[in-house]
Amino acid sequence: MKDISYISFSDPSTCWEDKDARSIAYFSLNDVTRIDVKLFDELKNIAFEKNKNVRICMHHEPSDLLHDSVIIECRDSYYPPKKYINKSQSFHIIDGSVAMFIFNDNGEVIDCCVLDGKNCFVYRVEKNVYHTAIALTDYVIYHETTSGPYIGHDDRSFPSWGPQDINAPNYLEFKNNLLKSYDLL
Repeated sequence: MKDISYISFSDPSTCWEDKDARSIAYFSLNDVTRIDVKLFDELKNIAFEKNKNVRICMHHEPSDLLHDSVIIECRDSYYPPKKYINKSQSFHIIDGSVAMFIFNDNGEVIDCCVLDGKNCFVYRVEKNVYHTAIALTDYVIYHETTSGPYIGHDDRSFPSWGPQDINAPNYLEFKNNLLKSYDLL
């Protein structure tokens, strides 16, 4: 059994960074992974310093069969609507608040849920369901669980009705329209 120790992003004996990941992603090298306030502070510092989302994966590799991650997303981040072809996901809010939007195949919102740790704590999205998350606070930290392995673009499908490029002018309009339609802006 590997050492049971805390994860530190500055200690390569406790975790490794996936330089090919879409966001900043670290994978635990420990058989037992503990996530505490100190690690949250490290996550926030990295996210704000680099102005990017950061995740700590409690599993060892993208090829693992169970993916357990703690993710910090900044308010200005954007993940386009997508659906996972063969996997479900669960989201458990830890800090901040995030709006989860569910869409039908035509892009109409069929559910909106705000995970805020007060009124709603956990949200599950079944496979083949279009969804997106939008941070409502300066940052949000949540625990995400899904099945592996991660196989890249073949894992998910992006709809034609959802903007894919966060630098495109229609992204901000899309995001703001979603938030306005549920009085979240």
